[in-house]
Amino acid sequence: MTIWLLAFLLLSAVGSSGLQQGALRMLITFFGAIVATFLAVPLSPHISPLIAMIGFENPLWVVVLPPLIVFVAISLVVTSIAQVVHLKISVLFKYRRKEAEYFRWERMNSRVGIPIGLLTAMLYLIFIGALVNATGYLTAQVESKGENPVWLKLVNRMRADIHSTGLVRFSAAMNPLPPSFFDAADLIGLVYHNPELISRALDYPALMQLADNKEVQGLLADPQFIQASTNQVSIVEIMALPKVQGILTNAETMGQLRAQFEPVDTKDLHEFLKTGKSPKFDPELILGRWQIDAAGTISQYRKLNGSATIAELGRLKAYVVRRLPDLTLAATPDNRLVLKGTQPNIPAYAPIITSKGIIPAIAAPGTPKAQPKVAVQGTWARAGDKYQVKFQGDKGERSGDATVENGKLVIVFNKDPLVFERE
Repeated sequence: MTIWLLAFLLLSAVGSSGLQQGALRMLITFFGAIVATFLAVPLSPHISPLIAMIGFENPLWVVVLPPLIVFVAISLVVTSIAQVVHLKISVLFKYRRKEAEYFRWERMNSRVGIPIGLLTAMLYLIFIGALVNATGYLTAQVESKGENPVWLKLVNRMRADIHSTGLVRFSAAMNPLPPSFFDAADLIGLVYHNPELISRALDYPALMQLADNKEVQGLLADPQFIQASTNQVSIVEIMALPKVQGILTNAETMGQLRAQFEPVDTKDLHEFLKTGKSPKFDPELILGRWQIDAAGTISQYRKLNGSATIAELGRLKAYVVRRLPDLTLAATPDNRLVLKGTQPNIPAYAPIITSKGIIPAIAAPGTPKAQPKVAVQGTWARAGDKYQVKFQGDKGERSGDATVENGKLVIVFNKDPLVFERE
């Protein structure tokens, strides 16, 4: 078993080192290993930015390497201190004590160094086991049914051995990785085995802005990525795809993605991916993406404007159907509203229904279809059972009230309504 082989190598190497270095150095090294173990996690956030700067683009290394580097760095510093202390004590016995005392000291120091070395080796084994167990929590969830890299298979094999031998009871208690790592691992494993959930993730209110990220859009439209994720090839192969590497090696994009993901409640996101429901965001009914409801908009206008003539309603219907069919609205948790469409502003209906001009369609047959873009942005705020919305466009600010009922979002500017339904 891999874990027994690792234990044998550590006990042999560190135990013999205890014989060579002596009890004093090994005792200081032992306590240094204890200090390094407890400081590996608290100090690792200070190392994480350096890992990315060095060139480790793989997010797994950014999480796993910092606690390991902290552990090794502290151990090396303590080992240096142990060497200085050992030299001072050795000089004392060699030159200021009797020769017999010096030889007794040397004999005792070397022999007692063996059991202390073995204890230190056990501590190293537990720390390595904790790191492997934590890392394996992720790698076990993304193991492909086909070919996997050797290192991934080795980590998974070692993690299985850690559990079968009972070492997990000690390694779990000394876990060097933060809880957020395990929540993220659950999300990655869920999406890896259910790639169709990627589109659902972009509907999560806290991640809605990712859908507008050009790099993310390019990745989700990439045939190579689609095929790889659908076939559940090795996670290493997926991360090696050009589009994925383009994101991982782009510091600006990675910074934006981290800023987007850091405040996310991973447990709530996990629940949303599994059920489509978010205990955190569902109570705020306005949140989400909305698509214009042409028929609902005309019906609402008729209710608010009882004196409207058939001709006016007909012209308004022609306008909404022909000019606003691509109108969408996104309401985000940071109280922002983004209205997208091919129109530059929120329409005011009065000049539309009184105009005598012909209402053209968005794109005439045979002409390139105009791409929706941000038409206007605004804000929303809860006001009792309703919402107050404000939009700032080219023609100034427009304010209105909004209500959400039966899956419909109704925004009314004076007596000009816009009715949306969830996408």
